[in-house]
Amino acid sequence: MSNELISIVVPIYNVEKYLKECVDSILMQTYQNLEIILVDDGSTDNSGKICDEYLNKDRRIKVFHKSNGGLSDARNYGIKYANGKYIQFTDSDDFLDKDMIKILYNDVKENNSDVSICSFYALKEGIKFTDATYEKKSFSRDEAIKVNLLDKEIRNYAWNKLYRKSIFDSVQYPKGKLFEDIPTLPRIFLQSSKISIIDIPLYYYRQRSDSILHKKTKKSEFAYLDAVEEISNEIRTVDSKFEKYCDYAIANSILNTYNDIAFNGMYELFNEDRIINCYDTLVNIFKKDETFIINNSTNIKKMHYYYLLTDRERYLKDNKKLIQLYPEN
Repeated sequence: MSNELISIVVPIYNVEKYLKECVDSILMQTYQNLEIILVDDGSTDNSGKICDEYLNKDRRIKVFHKSNGGLSDARNYGIKYANGKYIQFTDSDDFLDKDMIKILYNDVKENNSDVSICSFYALKEGIKFTDATYEKKSFSRDEAIKVNLLDKEIRNYAWNKLYRKSIFDSVQYPKGKLFEDIPTLPRIFLQSSKISIIDIPLYYYRQRSDSILHKKTKKSEFAYLDAVEEISNEIRTVDSKFEKYCDYAIANSILNTYNDIAFNGMYELFNEDRIINCYDTLVNIFKKDETFIINNSTNIKKMHYYYLLTDRERYLKDNKKLIQLYPEN
């Protein structure tokens, strides 16, 4: 099997506590033909200095310092300077299993895939979780888009995947937006012919309580809805066969938003026009194809849907209690 160059792009911003563990895990990869691109996105701590120290440790490392532009801008910057046939993104507070790149590379070559996806461990408060099935699957372009919109076997994370680099000739991460992965992955799939999954946990995803996505705010709740609506409405124009999957994605994002608002005690958002209008959107989607929505939902979410649609006021009032009794699995 050939030994093609793979670029690993690491966007970095104020992660001095985690950065060495991240970079060391890349240097220890059993697949050695790597180009490691460290993009210091205007860090104000010692992250930039740590990057420069690694320049003398391994010739495969390249360091770029730039003004702060956010995660998407840093990824796009790294893509621009990447020379590999394939590319992978590692968040700078996470780390990799030593065989991750080798396993994903072998998978894309054996299956002639444009994207290979692995599972991951979620690290939270010293505890390690995974929902890996240890199964192998392959999807066509259209199948992968559908599964992704259903938010099931393919999640939107950028980092647990190896991509054919040429895909990014026509795809960029949206600068300055939260939840940048949500609209980007379906666009990647639109440029792909085959997507494969090797559902082994090979990536270690650190869930930090101080991260942007774990700080729920009005801005982040609305940004999540906007991202899902944007890509769903874009995908539905590609082919009518995606219509009900796009509707499901929007309905699912509305329910998730209601849950987050209640669970985090931000009840004042239920009076916002943006959230009020979501209820009408949800009702209209159910009128179009309730059977499809329910059949593709977990049992817990089915219960949430019915509770919400039959008694909205009680749902909004008692939602936090409901989640505690019946948490989403």
